[in-house]
Amino acid sequence: MRGSACRVSSCRASNATRGAHRASTPTGGRPPVPRRAPPVQRARNRPGFGAFQHASLRHSDATLGHHPEPPMLTASQLKGLRALVIDDIREMRSMLRDTLAEAQIKDIVLAPDARTAVESIRSAPFNLILSDYDLGPGTDGQQLLEYLRQERLLPPGGLFFIISADSTIDRVASAAEMLPDGYLVKPVATEQLLNRIEEALARHVELRPMYAAVHAARFDEGLAQCERFLKAGPRFRVELLRHMSMCQVALGRWDDALLTYRAALKVRSSMTWASIGIARCCLAMGDIDAARQRLTTILKDRPYHAGAYDLLIELLERTGDVEGALKVATRAAEHIPSSVRSRRQAEIAYLADDFEIADTALTKVVRQTANAITRDSRNSALLAQVSLARGDPKRAMQLIAKEASERPGDARTQALAAAIDVQAWTALRRHDEAADAAKRLERAFGVEAEPRTRLLIAKAAFTAGMTAQGMKVLDEAVKAAEGISTAENASTRALAAKVLADAGMTEQATGVVADRSEEAAKEAEAAVRKLRAGAFDEAVEMVNLALPKAPEHTGVLTAAVEIYLMTMRLKGVRPDLLAQVQAALTRLRVRGTADPDRLKRMNAYLQKLEAGVSEPVAEMPDVAS
Repeated sequence: MRGSACRVSSCRASNATRGAHRASTPTGGRPPVPRRAPPVQRARNRPGFGAFQHASLRHSDATLGHHPEPPMLTASQLKGLRALVIDDIREMRSMLRDTLAEAQIKDIVLAPDARTAVESIRSAPFNLILSDYDLGPGTDGQQLLEYLRQERLLPPGGLFFIISADSTIDRVASAAEMLPDGYLVKPVATEQLLNRIEEALARHVELRPMYAAVHAARFDEGLAQCERFLKAGPRFRVELLRHMSMCQVALGRWDDALLTYRAALKVRSSMTWASIGIARCCLAMGDIDAARQRLTTILKDRPYHAGAYDLLIELLERTGDVEGALKVATRAAEHIPSSVRSRRQAEIAYLADDFEIADTALTKVVRQTANAITRDSRNSALLAQVSLARGDPKRAMQLIAKEASERPGDARTQALAAAIDVQAWTALRRHDEAADAAKRLERAFGVEAEPRTRLLIAKAAFTAGMTAQGMKVLDEAVKAAEGISTAENASTRALAAKVLADAGMTEQATGVVADRSEEAAKEAEAAVRKLRAGAFDEAVEMVNLALPKAPEHTGVLTAAVEIYLMTMRLKGVRPDLLAQVQAALTRLRVRGTADPDRLKRMNAYLQKLEAGVSEPVAEMPDVAS
């Protein structure tokens, strides 16, 4: 697609930008407490490291180098904070407590591990959490943050800092996966820690209404708050643009989101989140090639960026390239060694029938999370499903039986156990046991669970011969995923297609995995063919059906405009079609994704119609050309 504004290449971070994030050096005070961890491995000269080291992993105007620092918080504001310090070494807990006390923070709770921390957080929320990365056996600091976000235990404006003795790029990139408010490398000077906390708190205090609205998923209100703060002045401009784009994407306002991402890149061209945002807009608008090109460029420059990997995987899944998605997921797991990355790699490997990779990755995830609060029975269930695919039903039952015995009151885990048992006993030709497991499975049909768990239940239903019930569960899972996110929708559809294909329902599998935007594009092309055959009313009716399926798809929008224009030229102006043409042309013009020459000719046609001129404008483009 010529002239696409989605094709602007990504820019590398400048040395000046990275310099704004340089590490502070200790300025005295207590000597650092010896750690069990090996000596800090310096990685300042490794590619991509400058973007992370000692940096706030959220984007604030402090990184721009041209904006005055936010004002110091008052003593009363600091005194009113409630802080939680988590470290498995008592001396470190005491040292951090004393540091916070120097800043007049009085309400400070200490926790030696993640489980104790969660208990404290459940009892009353904290404004500030400082957590060591290494918390001894069990849950580490990154897994703790993952759990708190998943369970929505962090209040709006609550801050979470990770502190670690390890500054290697693998560790920092892994920590960045959950977007903490900062990552600090030991030894941390008192002044450095307090400056970072104070800077983040000042931002959150001032922008509290915006954070509260976004946290509560009130995106219209969040958008209004962002606009209000931006009109008030340039303070926190980048943070506000980031949250504005989040709200616009959540509301499906892709045109506005594209403008916001461009505005952010004008402030600083190296902001990767904005470049990824443009790629997401391109994908939503149907410009697959532009989205792929931008993401590939980002990952070439920043091979540790989790968000770019996620969106590229989503793109490949949506286009049916499972092998390509597996290659990308494997690269992500190598660069960012976290259980989240390994789990994603395993899911895609299972879709690609690469059960060896899936087994290895899931075994790693189950081992890493065995004693963590992020332990999830779905990991063992998927590993059991992989074992079934590898012809080992006994191992599959052993894996899920352990989970079921340790979580007897968890309905989801028991449903997964029934699903695995049905398939395993059937594979072993133990029909009586399979029938008993099928009875348990029937009770699981009504269990509330996320889409991918529902799909494993549907797979077991097909194995048990309960085809109608399985299709009902599968359809419910696919519909539920559509309301969660585009990424969840893509991965759920891909898994649903595999479940159906494994059950011998190839035709249904093809229908499930089809991307609605691509389906709409084909329908728009068919409408154009009707137009060329002189069936104007039928062409309008067909394109009207295609538009709601992909209202942001550039190709569908362009086809609709041209069909409407040609119909009105030959059959007379219709106010409803004229209004749709005007709105669509405005969107295409603002986003800049349509061919500029074609857009110019369509605008000329529109002006003639609005002026009441009946003769055709020369060289009206064919949609199919």
